[in-house]
Formats: sequence, structure tokens, C-alpha cells
Amino acid sequence: MTEARAPATIGRVPVLVHLIPEKLASRALRGGLRAARFADGEPRRGLYCMPVLGDYQVSHQWLRELKRRGQRAFVGVDFRVPDGEPVWVGHYGRAHVRTTVGEAIGVILRQPDARGYQLVLPRSVEPREILRVRAVSRVVGWRYFPGAHGRPPCRCDYCQRGTINAARDREPAPPRPKRGELLAALAVERDEAKLIALIDELARARPPEAAVLRRLAAHPSPDVVEALVWALAGYRTLKARALLGELAQHPDRAVRERAASFLDEEDL
Repeated sequence: MTEARAPATIGRVPVLVHLIPEKLASRALRGGLRAARFADGEPRRGLYCMPVLGDYQVSHQWLRELKRRGQRAFVGVDFRVPDGEPVWVGHYGRAHVRTTVGEAIGVILRQPDARGYQLVLPRSVEPREILRVRAVSRVVGWRYFPGAHGRPPCRCDYCQRGTINAARDREPAPPRPKRGELLAALAVERDEAKLIALIDELARARPPEAAVLRRLAAHPSPDVVEALVWALAGYRTLKARALLGELAQHPDRAVRERAASFLDEEDL
């Protein structure tokens, strides 16, 4: 990886970039960028971002991984915060360190391999702090995890959907739970981690009855409901979209913001 050069600044104010789906650009300009829940071993809220560096690949390394979730067109939202602004920095798979923006940029610049590193600003960004929304045309970064390139990919239908050479690389998918088995498991499972795994499986299937979705939407755990939001994002039925709209008014802020991010302007 090429050595990252000095960050772009305006005076002594670093410029950071947050990647969002293109369809959310106008909303970001009007309302700013909202902080959401993230996990690094402890529950926190923040906004993922990277410094704008001379090395385009380091600054935009998350683009390919974000596209793997289904959104095709992304833009970069450049914004500026003071050099001494508090921020967390670290590798996505490890605990983050709280420091300042200036020091965090230094941490990234000193890494022999900065892939997987990120900054998390512990607040939202106001519209007045946004400099520009720009196209991100070069598809760079990694998928699945840094260093995955060159390793044999998972060849199931689900992992290969929408990828280049998918027909060549695809092999028969492993048997999935039958619809009745999945719905029965969803009705009785109490462990949150297992329930979220079942909801992930639900995301691969056609939408179940509205009653099933509504029961999951009323779950007391925000993490379970947020997992449901991710599943609903892949459904285009009117009932699923309507429930997604309702979850955009959920009491938990992270659930609200995640649901709103998947809605089109006409849904709001």
C-alpha cells in the first residue's frame, strides 16, 4: 500500500469524509449527518468517517464493503471539524482509543497497513459543517475483511449475488431452513444473538406475513429491531415498506435513523 500523505485541511481544520448512498445526499445537505450506534466492545454512538488523505484508497477504503450491502451508488460527504475535536480511532475489529481528530489522523498515517481503520466522531454533523457532497467514482477498498483478496470466496448463491463472474463462481447453496421451520423458530427463540441470526436468514427469504414482521418490530431489544430493519430494507412489498416507515418513528434513535436511511424521499 502506498504511503498516505498529509491530510487535506482548511487552515488547521482537517477535512473528514463520510460515505452515504447517493439517494441520501440531499437529505444530508438539509439535515446533516446523524450519529448512530456502533460497537467496538462497548455500546457507543457515533459517525463513521475517514480523513481526506493524499492516498485515495485509504480515505475511501470502506466503499467496496459498503457496496456489498446492496447500495450501488455512493457519494462522499466532506465536512470539517476542529483539530482538537474528540474522536475514537481504531481498527474495526478491535477496541477504539479516544483521542483528538489531529492525533487520530496521525495514528492512521503511522500504520504500515491502514486497511480496516476508521474514525468515529461521537456526535452528529450539522449542515453548516458540511463542505461538499461529491461523486466517488473509483471503486476501491476491500470486501469482507482486509486481506480477503486472493482467498477463495464463499461460493453460495447468497454471497455471490450481484458479483462479477458470479455465474462462474457460484455453486449450489447449502440447504436453507424451510419456511415453516424458520417462522416456528422465530416464534419461540428468546436468545437475542440467535434471534438476530434467524432474522438475517429471514432477509434471504421472501417477506413473511405482516403479523410476523410486526411481532418482531415490537421486540424489546433495539438490536433485534435494528436487525429487522436491515431485513426489511431488502423487501419492496407495500406492507414491508410501511412497517419500515413506522420504525422510522421508533423510540430508539439508532433504529429510527437506520430505518430512515433505507426509505426514499416519497416514503417519508
